[in-house]
Amino acid sequence: MADRGQLTRAELADELRERGNAGSGQMLMILLAHAELAGLICSGTAAGGEHTYALMAERVAASRRLERADALAELALRYFTGHGPATEQDLAYWATLTLTDVRAGLRQVHDQLDSFTHDGRTFWHAPGQAPTGPQEPAAHLLQILDETYRGYQDSRWVLDTTGQVPRTRETAAGMALVDAQLLAAMRRSVSHDRVRFDLRPYRALTPSEIEALDEAARRYGEYLQLKAQITLP
Repeated sequence: MADRGQLTRAELADELRERGNAGSGQMLMILLAHAELAGLICSGTAAGGEHTYALMAERVAASRRLERADALAELALRYFTGHGPATEQDLAYWATLTLTDVRAGLRQVHDQLDSFTHDGRTFWHAPGQAPTGPQEPAAHLLQILDETYRGYQDSRWVLDTTGQVPRTRETAAGMALVDAQLLAAMRRSVSHDRVRFDLRPYRALTPSEIEALDEAARRYGEYLQLKAQITLP
């Protein structure tokens, strides 16, 4: 791979066969996953619309090596700067760390962050970035894996201050938000001439909320160069 640059999955399979290591299907996927976890390969640039793999050493030539204590401190600073306001529990969930590790990192960088207390919880954030209210655009149509939702655990339900959203496993791959409040589950479908958003509201939507979601769909469709449509029950 070092002498051939970035390779597609099929090209990597051919390389392995030439070296007597035949692998395809699930076996190839497992092998590539192990190589990624070991830091040997990573995502390359797309080639003809296909995903490629590249050597990590070529893509990230000057990576830093931090001691564990320093790594925890930097992780805490980056997370609360990029995701704040957020709590210790949010970072523990997002990074799959113990609260002991999170607090150890936070102790080292707390003087570089601001915080406030609400409803018995302490929220950390970058200095001067406390929430100031709804920002434009007012509505968003997002996948459920978006950091707006999946980047938190303890603070996730600030997206639902009325308690309308079921606190169960998500039943849809998408979500509709207006002014940072989760109002509906969403399923997106794309055809040759349009993108459609089927919404299942958790409560009755107001005319202004529907108007904001229509505008979000319009922007989405404009980006895809397709007509956009929202459907409600």
